[in-house]
Amino acid sequence: MNDNHSEAPAYLPLFEINLIKEYAERLRRRKRMARVGVAVATIIFIISAVFIFWAGKSLKGIQAMRKRIDFLGQDIAESEALYKKLDDVRTETANKTAEFNCLLPLSQRRVAWASKLAALGNALPDGMSINKIEGESGDLFNKLYDEPGDKKKEEKKKEEKVLIQRSLSFTLIYLPQGGGGDPSRLLLDLLEELRSSEAFMNKMDDVQFEGTKSSKWDKEPVILYEGTLTGATEEP
Repeated sequence: MNDNHSEAPAYLPLFEINLIKEYAERLRRRKRMARVGVAVATIIFIISAVFIFWAGKSLKGIQAMRKRIDFLGQDIAESEALYKKLDDVRTETANKTAEFNCLLPLSQRRVAWASKLAALGNALPDGMSINKIEGESGDLFNKLYDEPGDKKKEEKKKEEKVLIQRSLSFTLIYLPQGGGGDPSRLLLDLLEELRSSEAFMNKMDDVQFEGTKSSKWDKEPVILYEGTLTGATEEP
């Protein structure tokens, strides 16, 4: 008996499932997601870098501001110390000068006659000198102290203008032989110079020559000029 071994017929699938397309689609989605992730990461990195730069700049500004505040605080402390020192000096000075406050009205009323005498002497022309001089300062010590009384009367007195009269009488002697020109012209020039002198006219209003007379001095003929310097100021 012949053993005829016949091979089994090949398997023929009835259908086939193709998954390649789905797999490729998944790969493409993964690539897209990867690109999106890289873009997002890049954007986040840029934003973070900008934020870090801004934060660093802000911190630097804050640090500079703090240093400025510290400097101003030290400056204020030094100024307060100096102010306190000046305040102490002012208080000490006020205490030391309190006893002399009563002399302040007197110093405001008085007239510096020495400066006027010097100005008069400097203005005299050649051949002319001072023969006599008398000064009147008014009542220096009047109303230096306020007396207690009716307030209405005191206010009325304050509103009233109280004038302090001052005057300076002087006599000039002129030697014509030793002079430098016409006596009348010299007198007018002298009068103009005296009126323009700040030292001579201080607290005064006007200066005039009131009289002229002839005389002799050391057997020489001379001319005497009598002048007056007058002024009135309000009581301080």
